Amino acid sequence: MRWSVVALLLCGVSPATTAAQAAPLDYRRVSGCYMLNVGDWDHPLGGDSGFHTLPQAVRLDTTLTSRGGRVLTPDISFPRPRHFPGWPRWQVVGDTVSLIWSDGFTPTIVRLTRAADHLEGYAEARSDAIPPGNPKWPRASAIARRTKCKE
Repeated sequence: MRWSVVALLLCGVSPATTAAQAAPLDYRRVSGCYMLNVGDWDHPLGGDSGFHTLPQAVRLDTTLTSRGGRVLTPDISFPRPRHFPGWPRWQVVGDTVSLIWSDGFTPTIVRLTRAADHLEGYAEARSDAIPPGNPKWPRASAIARRTKCKE
C-alpha cells in the first residue's frame, strides 16, 4: 500500500483524486438536468425520424417508474402520440447511464459513460421495422452536459 501511494504521488496523482474518479455512478450522483447534444445519425432514419427526435434538455429524476429505472422528462414528441407506461425512463447499470424513450414500437436508447465534466456515448434509433443485426440500427454520438434545472 505504501509503495502505491508513493507511486501515485510521484505521478502527480493523489489517492483522493483517484478514489473520486473511480467512484461508481449511482442515481443520486447522476440525477439532475442536462443539455443533450446528439450528432448526425450514421444511417438515414427516413420516415422514422420523428420518432427519434430527442429533446435538447432532459431531467433525470430519482422517482421510480412502473417498469424499473427512474423518471426521464420530457418525452419525445412522437408523430402519433401514445402513452407507453413506464417510459421514458433512465437507469444506471455499472458505469453506464441509459436514457430510454419508446412509444412501444420505436425505442431510442442513449448510452452514456462518464467523461471529464460530462457524460458521453451514443444514441441508437431502434424500430420494430428494422430487425437487429445487419443492417445495424442507426447511431449518433451523444454528449450530456449538466445544467441548472428549470423549476
